[in-house]
Amino acid sequence: MRKHRRDAPRTIEIEKILGDAARTHPSETLDTQPIDRIISGLSEQTRWHIQFLVGAYLRAHRQDNLARSYLERCAQSPYATKWFTALARDQVREIAQNTKSPQASPALAR
Repeated sequence: MRKHRRDAPRTIEIEKILGDAARTHPSETLDTQPIDRIISGLSEQTRWHIQFLVGAYLRAHRQDNLARSYLERCAQSPYATKWFTALARDQVREIAQNTKSPQASPALAR
């Protein structure tokens, strides 16, 4: 963990926010403003990875409305790997089907 704190301090900071929320307020909607502030400070090349992780966390905690935004941004990133892009798109489609909302944005329909 010490190495990760040195190499990826923002990732560790987001993990702490998510972990604290899960422990102290598991049934409440997550306040994503602190996370968004951290993500906005990341480079475009690395942002997609954190967006995927936050989206996956939110899905696991039944906060699909929030998760969708993070997963869509990951899926649309030109820097995301094909594997993560495919996973993010699948999650967005599943959220759309579960909420019976309009299909995911056309950019995700590939």
